[in-house]
Amino acid sequence: MKELVIDGSFEDMNLSVFDSKELIYDLHLHSPHTHSKILTDIFDYAFHSLSIGIEDIGRLYCCIGPGKYTSLRVVLASIKGMFFDKLEYVYSVSSLDLMASEEFFNEPFRIICETSRTKTYFSDYTLNSGFIERLGEIGSALKNEAAKTGYKIIQKNYIGSVRNIFRLKPEYFKKVDLYALTPLY
Repeated sequence: MKELVIDGSFEDMNLSVFDSKELIYDLHLHSPHTHSKILTDIFDYAFHSLSIGIEDIGRLYCCIGPGKYTSLRVVLASIKGMFFDKLEYVYSVSSLDLMASEEFFNEPFRIICETSRTKTYFSDYTLNSGFIERLGEIGSALKNEAAKTGYKIIQKNYIGSVRNIFRLKPEYFKKVDLYALTPLY
């Protein structure tokens, strides 16, 4: 079964395709164009490269943010239109969790993500038995408040890649109805 992971919560676009949790396609694109101008081309290129179609996707993992308002809305609306009545398995995932999946620290760390001039989201993580584990809930605070922790701080406003998504504990993937995909910002 093919699994598609998509993140467009910031200016970059990330798309990976897995076959039984093995990475078979990975695209990270930074484009001066808005997501609405390139998203369908990205899907077409990925599916053509793999010789698959939408009907071959069995599971969709979609990043719901936090992130940039317009980027999230465009990606989520496009996903809903493209996969209309085609998917039974749709999962939402936090961009903070995806950012944490890129890290390989043995000690606890905090991911901080600015989404606006005033709003900052954060969450604490650790590596546990090979999986990234959240040490609490995702929080939001003023920028200077989010940095108050004894943990190593990693501040990001982008997703490096979604290729490490399966380093996250499975319970961080929230099974949702396709139409219930709503952004977190």
